[in-house]
Amino acid sequence: MAITLFSDAETALAAEQQVDLELVLAIDVSGSVDDGEYMLQTEGLALAFEHPDILAAIKRAGEQGITLAVVQWSSPDEQWVAVNWIFLRDETDLAQLGNRLRSMPRRFIAGDTVLSKAMKFSGRLFTDNGFSSRRQVIDVSGDGGVENLGITRTARDELVSAGIVINGLAIETDVDNLEEFYGNNVVGGVDSFVMTVANYQDFDTAIRRKLIREIAPLRLSRWPGKPIVLAKE
Repeated sequence: MAITLFSDAETALAAEQQVDLELVLAIDVSGSVDDGEYMLQTEGLALAFEHPDILAAIKRAGEQGITLAVVQWSSPDEQWVAVNWIFLRDETDLAQLGNRLRSMPRRFIAGDTVLSKAMKFSGRLFTDNGFSSRRQVIDVSGDGGVENLGITRTARDELVSAGIVINGLAIETDVDNLEEFYGNNVVGGVDSFVMTVANYQDFDTAIRRKLIREIAPLRLSRWPGKPIVLAKE
């Protein structure tokens, strides 16, 4: 019986495509994000992935490529996989992703900004997704989500304990010092970091810089578990 179980496990592992990174982009589409700001996010993501620096980062990360999913999130029961796991390794893959991001419909409009549920939802996507890697990263971007009672921090700790890294992009249009909340409650794991951007007009530059760091991270000497706070754009 043990031999059969071992054989089944080997078969399942062999069926998974090996990649250098599994990345979930979790973007805020709550009521605080108007239609213009949503379009700036989708266009910014498309421009980022079409930039040659992203392709260069994927190549630096390894020879196996990366896989990506995009989640839209808002209220407690409002999370949606807008782009399911897509494999990215060359310029054609990235161009196709850019087209999908530009045409990506908005699923939610007038909800709350509930980070903890978005983070847990994103974490579950790594299970049985058809890919396997040494690095699983959630990239959370949003302009709010300051929840009480440590709810966000608890969600963060659960994901980090499972080996998932969480990085944050705090868009400081509505909440002052959102960067601090992200640093204390959202980001975590090996080489985790938080970046800030003052408005959605600068989203494209910030998200490109963030993606480059996530795809091909620099190894910096610092205290374990302490997130890096990068300078504002």
